[in-house]
Order: sequence, then C-alpha cells, then structure tokens
Amino acid sequence: MSVYPRLVLKCTYSVFFHILRFIIIATVLHPNLSLTLCPSSGMLHLFQFQQNNSRMKLFNTLLSEVMFKQNEDMMDIEDILSRMNDSSSVHISNKSFTLLEIKPYLQSLHDSGHIFLVEDEGRHGVVYAI
Repeated sequence: MSVYPRLVLKCTYSVFFHILRFIIIATVLHPNLSLTLCPSSGMLHLFQFQQNNSRMKLFNTLLSEVMFKQNEDMMDIEDILSRMNDSSSVHISNKSFTLLEIKPYLQSLHDSGHIFLVEDEGRHGVVYAI
C-alpha cells in the first residue's frame, strides 16, 4: 500500500475517533441530547430536547402525588411512569408522559438535589426520595 492511501485511511480513522468521542461526551454530559441518523443524507444530527416548563411543573406535581404523598422512599421509573399516566391530571392534558420525556426532568431534579436517581442495568432506573 502506498503512502497516500495509508494517510487517507489514518485521517479517516482519526476523524471517526474524534466524532465518536464528541458524541459520547455530549450525550454523557447532556442527557437531554439525542443523536439521529438522517437516512436520506447519511448525516448525523444532534438534537436537544426542549423542556416544556408547564409539562415539567405537571411532572413535579404528579411525582409529589405519586411518590412523596404516599410516603414511598424509592420507586422504579416504570412504576412512576405508569402511575403518572393513570392520573386524572394527565388525562386532562390529553398527553401521557413518555420515558424519553421524563428522563431530563428526573435528571434535573437529581442535579438540584430533590431526588437521587440511580440508573440500573437492564431497567430504566430507580428514584430515591431525599
């Protein structure tokens, strides 16, 4: 193999490594980011989910009802989600909560010290009351 193809291959690996490193760092530091691949162009797109303040307030209210008012010290995220979506407040808004939507809400509550969030392997995680 001549020098030029080896150089091109080395540069391609280097660019790929730096893109992959950026993606990993971005998604670890900012859990409300999503990476998608555009099928038509083959380009990677990084999206940031916008947190809707009214939905977050509704989420906080329902989390208080579901977890804190019932004196639950810990709950699985799946249980929280199902209890919230069974609530009459969610039916009034005509939009159920999804796991993708509540993850940033839970992370922001964890970061502010209101809850302790532990993400288990094979499950979506557990929320502990503080």
